[in-house]
Amino acid sequence: MHPCPIDLGGVSVLPLRGGAFRLDAGAMFGMVPKVLWQQHVSIDENNRTALACNVPLVRIGGSVLVIDTGCGDKWDAKSREMYAMEGGSLCDALRACGVSPEDVTHVVLTHLHFDHAGGLTRWADASDAGCPVLNYPRAVFFVQKAEWDAALKPSELTRRTYLRENLEPLASSGRLRILDGGAAVLPGVSVLLTGGHSPGHQAVRIEGAERVMYHPGDLLPLSHHSRPAWIPAYDCDASVSLEAKKSLFARAAEEDAIVWTAHDPAAPAVSLALADGGRGFCCAAVPLERQ
Repeated sequence: MHPCPIDLGGVSVLPLRGGAFRLDAGAMFGMVPKVLWQQHVSIDENNRTALACNVPLVRIGGSVLVIDTGCGDKWDAKSREMYAMEGGSLCDALRACGVSPEDVTHVVLTHLHFDHAGGLTRWADASDAGCPVLNYPRAVFFVQKAEWDAALKPSELTRRTYLRENLEPLASSGRLRILDGGAAVLPGVSVLLTGGHSPGHQAVRIEGAERVMYHPGDLLPLSHHSRPAWIPAYDCDASVSLEAKKSLFARAAEEDAIVWTAHDPAAPAVSLALADGGRGFCCAAVPLERQ
């Protein structure tokens, strides 16, 4: 079985995977009691649940766009074991479908945590973990100002997720575009500043002739997070996340949009519909597989 491109009407979205890893399941659901979330996810002996780095490859006009870049492959053995990392990088996935990293023209980063920005760079020499270089030498990169500022000056709480080796080549590339709020990236592709999960977290809206797709970033890490109050402990401002989720998900439901999940191994894309008298959303996976 292979992933099938989603046709939005003149816009093609191919689901790719930029690696897989595991995080503590309790942290993934924050204040939600275990008796509730354990009905939806399985855990290993270390209380970790499986996560994927779901990355859409978007072809629109003559442009080739990716949203986020996965974990990358710069990890040492200790880190790989800690996060149970497996699978190839986004660059591997691109090459497997006939796309070179040099073909990518635009990279939108929902935020700069390691599992979204780690694939921006690689070590210049596989034997030297001291010189990172960009994986996408021709692309233009889009990041919110609040996110860039937070990543350059990480706090004690965020220094393990904002990693310098992912950022330094970007800063000196001359191809970094710092945004300050909502903006158009390409005709048919725009970003919305949401905050919540991180200071400058942004969502992406892609509009085709027939259908719309939203990439909410880590506002929707798993399909189970379609419940507005199910918010990971990792979010820097849960109250902002809550309001952003309610607003964005309601908009997606009204537009009958496809909605991307950042980390759901089983459902990279879903549809949302209002439920519970308009207080919540029901979620259904969008079939993506073909023989």
